[in-house]
Amino acid sequence: MALLRLAHEACPDATSRAEVDVRLGVVLGRTDPAAAEHRLAAPLAAAGAGQLAPQALAPLARALAAQGRIDESAGVLERLAADGARAGGARHGGIPGGDPLDGLSAFPRWAAGRRGAPAESGTDPAVRAAGTTVHPAALWALPVEAEEGAAARSAELFLRGATLAEGTVEPLAQALRTLLYLDGAARALPWCEEFADQAARRGAPGWQAVFAGLTAEARLRLGDLPGAAETAGEALRSAPARGTSVLLSALAGTRARALTAMGRLEEAAAALPRPAPAGHTGGVHALAHLRARGHHALATSRFHAALGDFLDIGRHAKRWGLDRPRVLPWRTDAAEALLRLGEAHQAERFLADQLTTRDAADPWVRGTSLRLRASLREPRERQAMLAKAVDDLQRSGDTYELARAMADFGQALREAGEPARAAMVNRKAWHLAKTCGADALRERILPGHTEDDTGEGARADAPDAGLVATLSESERRVALLAVHGHTNREIAKRLYITVSTVEQHLTRVYRKLNIPGRQALPVDLDPAATGVPV
Repeated sequence: MALLRLAHEACPDATSRAEVDVRLGVVLGRTDPAAAEHRLAAPLAAAGAGQLAPQALAPLARALAAQGRIDESAGVLERLAADGARAGGARHGGIPGGDPLDGLSAFPRWAAGRRGAPAESGTDPAVRAAGTTVHPAALWALPVEAEEGAAARSAELFLRGATLAEGTVEPLAQALRTLLYLDGAARALPWCEEFADQAARRGAPGWQAVFAGLTAEARLRLGDLPGAAETAGEALRSAPARGTSVLLSALAGTRARALTAMGRLEEAAAALPRPAPAGHTGGVHALAHLRARGHHALATSRFHAALGDFLDIGRHAKRWGLDRPRVLPWRTDAAEALLRLGEAHQAERFLADQLTTRDAADPWVRGTSLRLRASLREPRERQAMLAKAVDDLQRSGDTYELARAMADFGQALREAGEPARAAMVNRKAWHLAKTCGADALRERILPGHTEDDTGEGARADAPDAGLVATLSESERRVALLAVHGHTNREIAKRLYITVSTVEQHLTRVYRKLNIPGRQALPVDLDPAATGVPV
């Protein structure tokens, strides 16, 4: 960096200085994200004034795309293509020297498939000018494949063979995002932690912020709210505190979302004032900040403000072709705000729309959508819809969203005049909320209750782990479904067995655990160990 700064002082012209500025921005990205982003301000202004030659425009577009600044990168690509066309260039839509974004993607085959305009928008001007150049938004998109498991497998294969270096940060991050959203947070989390640790060991807080942000997002998607808040907070503390940064703004947004879900609203508000710098709103990291701000507004009864933020996310996501509910479920966020505003019809429209997207079959997307949609249904239909939401969210691995769905399910059972089932479901929901650190949700489920009140403390008659281990796989399946509030008939239907078989399994469970009945079943049965199809 010292040599580059010396070279910058000696540059004889604006183009040379811009090239060095961009190179400095790339190098600074390793240690200081804010400085790296601000270093591109001068060459970006020069590009806007038409003062840069193509050899400086290409690396500038690449650096902006790597920072997630989609609109600014696309604007530079448009100017670069226009200059090349005037000069009679033919390759890559008039861009001399090839594609500036080449090498930033972990999936060149899929990126090539996204040449041209983002799928959900009209033709982007930059893409019209750039011809076959990959749009910068493609670097932040999930690969589109008929069998999406193939994309996740390719991502993991890439991660196994890649090492952390200056040229691999962006492809690694794209592979991790793909694994996280297409194959689940549990699968992606160890990889995110591995690369965050590598960056920390190498004294690269800028790179650490990239991978810590993905680690925090994976933990948040698993319902580990304290873990997500701590991971994001530690990365923010490690990064230099000078100035503002779109990357650090997104990281602060993840932390604020976790704190909001935990009910620590004042701390969440303190995290939010780290906004995206002025003029940098045309980038993907700004969407994370908007979502965090919207969630905090929801939690503090500022429903119109929340709705505005969520709709802004939707507009940007559609324009860039990044509208994937698995990544940014802005429709369910907006529907929740609309429900609080009493706009049930509009909320239903957003939820119905989300359930027609390509991600509708994903358990997390479907479960969160059904939980909200159930509030718009009659009591009996609401109960059935919430039961489906619980099943989906159990499969998704998101403890927090599962706790929310079970809390709503318990309330629906109570309203339907089934207090015993409601008590069992609420007991499980309370336990899940406690596990994921959602104290505000825990208080809503059972106001004023403690572990001893809910039977989760060290009761003398609580079955120990040794007794639970004696249960067969079939007995565990039945017991877990019972804990989730399913009736014997519903359990029989799900497991394709008779009601009599369910009753026999439960009788053996009670005897092995030495408990009086259904209400005393342990709530912490491990679903992963049972293979339960819930």
